[in-house]
Amino acid sequence: KNFVDNQNAVGQLLSAYCEAHKTKNIEALQDLFHPAFESKEINNTGLKQYKKEEINDPGYAFGSFENSRPYQLVKSEIFQNKLAIVKLDLIQYDSSVFIVAMKISGEWKIISERISNK
Repeated sequence: KNFVDNQNAVGQLLSAYCEAHKTKNIEALQDLFHPAFESKEINNTGLKQYKKEEINDPGYAFGSFENSRPYQLVKSEIFQNKLAIVKLDLIQYDSSVFIVAMKISGEWKIISERISNK
């Protein structure tokens, strides 16, 4: 039961993450991030890095999508009921997002994301 509960909680976290990006709701994104959150994006021009406190511009969010299913869950694994590693493909942007979430004090929070443009 604990594993299923954690799967459901991680699924809700991912749904909220995708919805916050879609609506460019930075406040909602901030609520999902652990205080030690960091983001790194690698693309043709180099590496961009963000800490939680630097993410306050709606331009950070991926925004609305023409595609009705902008995200495709590729893989999600939960380890020891406290660590989740997730790969999402951003179909419209031809990119992948790797999310690491941890269950801290009974609550799942995103501690890092890595964005790779194909």
